Amino acid sequence: MINDPRDIQAHRIIQFGSSKRPKWTFTSPKGKDIVVPLSASMNSHDGAFLVDAAEQSLGIARVPDFLAKASLESGRLVRILKPFDMKPRGIHVIYPEARYLPHRTRALMEYLLERIVNE
Repeated sequence: MINDPRDIQAHRIIQFGSSKRPKWTFTSPKGKDIVVPLSASMNSHDGAFLVDAAEQSLGIARVPDFLAKASLESGRLVRILKPFDMKPRGIHVIYPEARYLPHRTRALMEYLLERIVNE
């Protein structure tokens, strides 16, 4: 049973990015930060791969809700540590500086806001 963020140290970790020694920060229900140093057993820059690996019971993954939504709803994955929040990761749109923002760039930004931020 995983009841405390530190409990995940005893499990395999599937990490987004290349860090083999990530630190995940959780916030307790009382608002206290809990930093958990981990050792990743698998790394990837592909969120869909992380979800698939977690579905195959290869470890615990930290992925955005929008990537795991279908797997959670179907029961292929379960959310752990529900009372603990994790510090959100940012998502950034980077584009060249220009006097006028191209319509297609603004449309993409609005789409991302609607699909990712508001889900």
